[in-house]
Amino acid sequence: GECKSQEGASNPAVGPPTYRATTALGRSGRERSYGAGQVVEFSRSYLVGYRADAPQTLMSLQAESWDKVVAWAKTALGTEFKTASSILHVQQDTSALAVIESRVAALDSFELTVAHNLTTLTGSALLALMLVDGAISAEDGWKAAHVDEDFQISQWGEDFEAVRRRQNRRADYDASLQFLKLLRRDS
Repeated sequence: GECKSQEGASNPAVGPPTYRATTALGRSGRERSYGAGQVVEFSRSYLVGYRADAPQTLMSLQAESWDKVVAWAKTALGTEFKTASSILHVQQDTSALAVIESRVAALDSFELTVAHNLTTLTGSALLALMLVDGAISAEDGWKAAHVDEDFQISQWGEDFEAVRRRQNRRADYDASLQFLKLLRRDS
């Protein structure tokens, strides 16, 4: 019992949503621009833009989960993000980054807190903004964020530590989306 309660106490994901509210309220001025800047930074080299060129199974899984994210950016944000099947850096157009910047700037402090957290957890600013907009389900968002990892697990299995880290990330992910639901209910 004692070990469990200490673990829960130190993990904000299992704490009450007031944790996120406190974080959001503390985010003003410099901290707000730092959080917003990080979200924009993630969109420079975004997760769903880098595609495998082999094996075919992974390429198909990536296309299935990620094409809708790129399509959403085009329709909802009115901008195109480049994709590439290589490890070389893809330089995104400054106009695309400016669109992300203005979208992030339009978020209130609570939404920005959620968007920043989801960006960090998924590795994708576009995916985070889709989740904030309710344009993708929690399950599909999680799946899209873990296409590569899930493929590796299917090939090589998983280890205990990786499973634990992933469970903690999932708890934080779910808590962020729960907080978002509470925000939406109030407005």
